[in-house]
Amino acid sequence: MEAKGPRRCLYEVLGIERSASETEIKKGYRKMALRWHPDKNIDNADEAEEKFKEIQAAYDILSDPQERSWYDSHRASFLAGKDAQGATEEGMMGKGYDAFEELDVDEYLSSSCFKGFGKGKRSFFTVYASLFDKIAEIERDEAENADNEERTRVLPSFGGPDMSPEDTKKFYDIWGNIVSQRSFSFCDKWRLSEAPSRKIRRLMDQDNRKQRARGRKEYHSSVRELVAFAKKKDPRYAQYLREKREAEQLRQENRNMEKMLEAKRRKDARKKNAVLEAQRLQDTLEERRRRYGDVEVQEAEEGKNKEEEVQVLACVICNKTFKSMKQYTNHARSKKHKALVNKIKAQKRREEQRRRYDPELNGRQRERLS
Repeated sequence: MEAKGPRRCLYEVLGIERSASETEIKKGYRKMALRWHPDKNIDNADEAEEKFKEIQAAYDILSDPQERSWYDSHRASFLAGKDAQGATEEGMMGKGYDAFEELDVDEYLSSSCFKGFGKGKRSFFTVYASLFDKIAEIERDEAENADNEERTRVLPSFGGPDMSPEDTKKFYDIWGNIVSQRSFSFCDKWRLSEAPSRKIRRLMDQDNRKQRARGRKEYHSSVRELVAFAKKKDPRYAQYLREKREAEQLRQENRNMEKMLEAKRRKDARKKNAVLEAQRLQDTLEERRRRYGDVEVQEAEEGKNKEEEVQVLACVICNKTFKSMKQYTNHARSKKHKALVNKIKAQKRREEQRRRYDPELNGRQRERLS
């Protein structure tokens, strides 16, 4: 099929909405047919005849559910006058018209496509604002249904150099995570209305769905790559990142200051509690002195007596002192203590034997005794 020039939307020809019902389609057709019937436009017969043929062709397509479904899926190609290649006997078609492909976004992935960041026609903001507006228009025109068309209207515009950093961040967040509402029917490989059987129609439909999914994935990849490049070059987004870092730094400084103040408050509270505790103890001691006398002197004397008692618990042999009877008893049972005791006893026995058998020693002892 040869390419034709741009054409009017069939819904526009009948003066109805894209979501119109069968009854509304019939009413629209009758209204427009009466208005442009050649018999009622004798003074402008040639134009009326062309309009009437256009109205008749629009009604023929939209009144047939299958033809209307095919038109809705390929509306963008139809409006551009670039229909898919003619169907073969088996119903196979060439790739249809892709408006996004016509934009050639690859040339916008280079700094050579713009000049400066001012407000001129070739500036960064003018070039990319025009590009993203065209993509948004494609999204609206090729939305699969009216609900999706409403949803695509929330796509924000690129804006100019005066746009706030917050709006800039919002723009890149939405466009960087775009989920297209386009039908991608131009990727269809088969025309289902020409399927010879239901089984073949199902197979054709499955193949078409695969082709659309592949086209959707490539489209998303291209748009997100474009968004990433624009974000990298956008001075507004760089300003947003600087402000974000500064704000985070300020928050961190505030957190550190709060921690320091909290630590100081706790330290002061501990000091205050220590003073209060000391005062409370002092008051308690004063109260005890008032009731029971000088408790501290009494306790000191008791401690002195205990110390004297402790000093009595001593081992003369080992030259050691003990604080309790238990310690002294354990020491007396020790091997070291017993060994010293046995050693002293042995020395005494030897001296006793020497005195007994030494005559001179015995004579001197007798003299002392006498």
